[in-house]
Amino acid sequence: MVLRIQNEEALHAATQRLFKLGRELKVPVQGVLVEQMLPFDHELLLGLRRDARFGPVLTIARGGGVEAELDPDVVNLLLPASQPDIVQAIEHLRCAKLLHGFRGKAGADIGKLSARIAELCSWFTAQSLQEVEINPFAIRGDDAWALDALITPQAA
Repeated sequence: MVLRIQNEEALHAATQRLFKLGRELKVPVQGVLVEQMLPFDHELLLGLRRDARFGPVLTIARGGGVEAELDPDVVNLLLPASQPDIVQAIEHLRCAKLLHGFRGKAGADIGKLSARIAELCSWFTAQSLQEVEINPFAIRGDDAWALDALITPQAA
């Protein structure tokens, strides 16, 4: 991964470095994905898993790697869960004050955010997946992006 590429020359150099690294590691590199870095205000961790006892479960936590480990701020919901259920769960997080906007930092649109999470839950329950973890789930206003995800299929 190469970040903060400022111009075409730097992009070309980074691409060549990645292809060279692939050759050195004997990894077949078919191409390079280039994406715009988007600014965001908040991070959550979203986890969806099929629990052997309870069935599908949604976990929402304060996200961002180290923050999630140092300060566990977590809620769990059994699925199916409605958009209002998800709003209520988010409001139970200690970091909810931050999501509403705090000390000049922009807030998130909790209603739209919870609707997107509800759509993700519906998609998950319709798939043959064991787990989906999105961390971080980056948020800015009424927009959100999965910046990193782990998806585990169900065992056959």
